[in-house]
Amino acid sequence: MYDLIKEKDYGLKYILSYKISQDHLETFFSTVRSKGGYNNNPSAKEFKTSYKKLLVHHHVSGSQYGNCLPESMLSKSYNIPDSIVNEKEEQLEIVPQNQDHDYFNVCIKASPYVENVTEYIAGFVARKVIRKINCEICKTFLIDNDNSNVLIQLKNRNDALYKPSKDVNFICCVSERWIRSSNLKEMYKKNVINKLYIKIKSEVYNSIFRSSILDEHVSNQNLFTNHRDQLITIIITTFITLRLRHIANQQQKETMGVRKKFTKLILFRNE
Repeated sequence: MYDLIKEKDYGLKYILSYKISQDHLETFFSTVRSKGGYNNNPSAKEFKTSYKKLLVHHHVSGSQYGNCLPESMLSKSYNIPDSIVNEKEEQLEIVPQNQDHDYFNVCIKASPYVENVTEYIAGFVARKVIRKINCEICKTFLIDNDNSNVLIQLKNRNDALYKPSKDVNFICCVSERWIRSSNLKEMYKKNVINKLYIKIKSEVYNSIFRSSILDEHVSNQNLFTNHRDQLITIIITTFITLRLRHIANQQQKETMGVRKKFTKLILFRNE
């Protein structure tokens, strides 16, 4: 080909063989096929529609599994700015202002009744956690015999109830606040327990179980699987599971109540 062009005396010293290869055509065909779901045999109408899409969105990029690679994957691309003036010097220094409001702490505020009930449930959570774990040192951080909760004192007739510690009560209160702030539809989504667990743990992790005895106890343990981390995980998951089951039971009772009502209205109306 070079000899033929040289005979015509076009003044060419070399030929850019890459420009006349079929790689561009292969890339174009690969893009056309991708517009139709990687159809190897498109009809005339499908090809026309794909070609119109390429005219509107003219960024042609073939499949990585095609016969050739695009040029952008073979060489470095250099972004040349539109203006030669340094934009950093022209821009004014704007100090960002934080205008966000924390609506969470304002709207979701538990009443004294909810706080007493949550602390009563925290005692039940502490009881279940004590039965699960086998570390005697960790068990001492779950119970506080000096707890003066009103509801626990009323219910504790035979001195059989567990009185939760401040750390267990704090975890349960934060968990209750996150559950109440969540939408009811989100409770039926996938991995809702894991999502709530991550939010709750990130909020309470630096505020609970900060005792010198516990710090010395976990000093020689693994950082991510020590007893403190496991204790927080068990408390959060136990409380979340307990509350979500209660919510599901309440929803089921409402559904069964409506069904029972309409059953009597329809089947036993003439009796």
